[in-house]
Amino acid sequence: EDYRGAMRRAAGAASQHAPSGSRLFFWTTPVGHPYCNSTDARGKYDWDQIPGRNAAASPVFADAGFTVLDVAPLTNLRPDRHLADCFHRCLPGPSMLWVQVMHAALLGYRQGGCCDQA
Repeated sequence: EDYRGAMRRAAGAASQHAPSGSRLFFWTTPVGHPYCNSTDARGKYDWDQIPGRNAAASPVFADAGFTVLDVAPLTNLRPDRHLADCFHRCLPGPSMLWVQVMHAALLGYRQGGCCDQA
């Protein structure tokens, strides 16, 4: 199945089920930290496909009216605070950046391309 088509359906379903007047967000997926480059981790999470998937999904969600938060570049600079599975993160850690980016988007700040509002 085409990934972009799957993302269109996901965006449509989220939009359809969101309460009227809701502001919807999509944030990009960061890749694993350097220690996640083992064959097992690469195969399990398809790290090499994530940048392309982010590039495909972001415009689909933006076109559907979502605010796109591109947190991947910020998070990819922070390989700290991972749990053992290379995907989930501990707090405090890089995921706190996501909260700050979302807060800035809610307040209407647009710096360095972090937030693209449709």
